[in-house]
Amino acid sequence: MINKNKQGRNGKDYQTVFSYLLWPVFIIYAVAVIYGAMHHEPWRDEAETWLIVRDNNLKGLFGIIPFEEHPPLWFLIMMPIAKMGLPYSTISYLPAVIMVAAVYLLLFKTTLSLTVKFLLPFSYIFFYEYSVISRNYCLVVFFVAAIISLYPKRFEKPLLFALCVVCLFNSEGLAFGISFALLVLYIIDAIQYKKLHGMIWLAIILMTIGGLYLIPYMAMNPAANMYEGMITDSPRQIANAITNSLLIDGNGVIALLIWAAIIIILSTRTKALFIFISGAVCILYILGFKYNLGYPRHFGLLFLVAIIAFAISDNYKNDKLNIIKTNKFDLQKFGTGLFALIVLLQSPYTFAAYKDDLENDFSGAKAAAKFLNHSDLKNAILVGHQAWAASAIVPYLPKGTKLYYAECQRYGTYYVYDSCFLKKNWHTAPESAVDICYKTFKNRLADLVFVFNRPLNERSMPYMDLLYQSPEPPIQKDEAFFIYRFKHIRKSE
Repeated sequence: MINKNKQGRNGKDYQTVFSYLLWPVFIIYAVAVIYGAMHHEPWRDEAETWLIVRDNNLKGLFGIIPFEEHPPLWFLIMMPIAKMGLPYSTISYLPAVIMVAAVYLLLFKTTLSLTVKFLLPFSYIFFYEYSVISRNYCLVVFFVAAIISLYPKRFEKPLLFALCVVCLFNSEGLAFGISFALLVLYIIDAIQYKKLHGMIWLAIILMTIGGLYLIPYMAMNPAANMYEGMITDSPRQIANAITNSLLIDGNGVIALLIWAAIIIILSTRTKALFIFISGAVCILYILGFKYNLGYPRHFGLLFLVAIIAFAISDNYKNDKLNIIKTNKFDLQKFGTGLFALIVLLQSPYTFAAYKDDLENDFSGAKAAAKFLNHSDLKNAILVGHQAWAASAIVPYLPKGTKLYYAECQRYGTYYVYDSCFLKKNWHTAPESAVDICYKTFKNRLADLVFVFNRPLNERSMPYMDLLYQSPEPPIQKDEAFFIYRFKHIRKSE
């Protein structure tokens, strides 16, 4: 995976000639992901971060973060944007800009092979999942890219390297294993290469404190175990993660063979293999035993772990701790072909997902909010059921607008994933929300506006008016909205 200079017959450095083609790759990538961001409709997970930082102070923010199961960095980046009153659409451009910066580092500031540089930006997580959808995972890619670019000079720039590792710790909980492995390996290398001096010690202390505080703050918080009771088949979840991390929606046997090849190739670089195993085990443990579901955004981090392991492996070609010694025959040269194969296998899904988002609404929230904003809802009580879905509408409404979370019988903007969520009251039919509100607001029935992500059954319709429904099913299928009011009720009643 490392770039090697090849001299032509006329002494030309063809690697340098071909490297100029990286600029068109970079420009195509940047234009494509920004264009994709322009056409993406944020869904509830994107809205959640915006609402949390908009409607909290710092104390409140740090109190809610453990329930969100993501470290603080993304929230802290988003908070000033929301507090300054910038438009909600800003969140769609932020990950695109961060990913463009990450790709710039990988293309122009690392020694990855040209083949990998040409193809990697068009892999699924780079081209769509982490660049178009506004989540914290873009930060993981950026700091992985920064660490790869800094790695050969990690002892010359210890504080900058340490800052990147701390930020990686604080970007995503699933990245804890890879971050911790980088810290441990930095200490091992510092001892082995006799680099332990003042600034190196300071870097180690900074990484230790800046990363390991997450153990008591998040991992030991009761919120970290909220999904354990929902897990029914850990082996299947782990197998699903292994398959979809490479092939998105492909054949499990092929994925296992590719992962086996990755491990065999990395076996000639003991320290790089340590990075890979540590990062992968952490991700698979969380997805198998701590979280009841998994999605491409989670699985993609396994692919990213493989990238960083290969990218730093050349730093350990002749390391004395290598268990398997290589001389003329080096397995590492097969890494480039392996990554090219992965990206090519992903490509049908990558470009289909990107195209689908351009042509269709990712979420129906924006269109539903537009209807609400053009309706006379001055005194309305907006009621959500499966309110974690309905909350996707709130950022588009006037600031201060709250939903009444029927399943929890409380008002709010963002949804708190607490004991109410775990009771699964949201799993009941939307008719239950109508019953709750009929009893709770019996003197204000005319003010009730119900925002559901499932339609009411036919038996309820004699009592309800359907005001709006999403015209087409969105990509995120449970964010098609249905808006109702009670029939024949006057405010005087």
